[in-house]
Amino acid sequence: MRNLVTSSKKINQLKTTGSQFSCTGSCHNCPFNKNNKNYKKSSVTIDPIQEIIISKTKTTVVGSNALFLNTQKINTVNIIKLAEQLKQTHQLAHLILSHNKITKRSATALKLLLQVNHQIKFLVLKNTQLADAGLIELAQGLQSNRGIQHLILDDNKITSRSMQLLSEVLQKHPKIQSITLRNNTITDSGAWKLGQLIRTVTTLIKLDLRNNKISNKVKQELSKQSQQKPAFKLYI
Repeated sequence: MRNLVTSSKKINQLKTTGSQFSCTGSCHNCPFNKNNKNYKKSSVTIDPIQEIIISKTKTTVVGSNALFLNTQKINTVNIIKLAEQLKQTHQLAHLILSHNKITKRSATALKLLLQVNHQIKFLVLKNTQLADAGLIELAQGLQSNRGIQHLILDDNKITSRSMQLLSEVLQKHPKIQSITLRNNTITDSGAWKLGQLIRTVTTLIKLDLRNNKISNKVKQELSKQSQQKPAFKLYI
């Protein structure tokens, strides 16, 4: 039995208090963000997945609506098992797998998960070696997904090659609110394709393309477009 929940350190936008995780409310449009008009004054506690048991035969998930598996060095086989198990877990809202290696096989497993699980709102895959092949798999999963609101894919060696499909898929997604692709190798052509989302996706309120290979000219043009959309934030 291996307990992978760490209750003593801050992970991404969430921090721990005792044996539970508390939301810091720093996510844009989060109901617990003081700058949001829907701010809830009462504190919020996100119960973590209490325990994940990974063995040679099965993966068992017990718990609530946030699963943090940052830097756990989970291998492909166990990510596939995890994704299969989460198909039956309808209360999970936050899935954070940053700093684990996502191979094409495990990306395919996540694709199949996204096709059937519409409760996950935050998918965080920072520094997972996802690359274009993995992102294409995820995009295919998002084609029939109705739940993802926040997609965080920083530091993944993603190029413009996968931007056409991602853009096409997200233009039809009913709930996407923010996309973060910092520290990748997206060029002008990919930035233009993502820029279409600013004009066409009414739910989108944030696009972060900082530290990519985008020219100043394209940055300026996209900034002009973003200024025409109230409450939209472009980081480029």
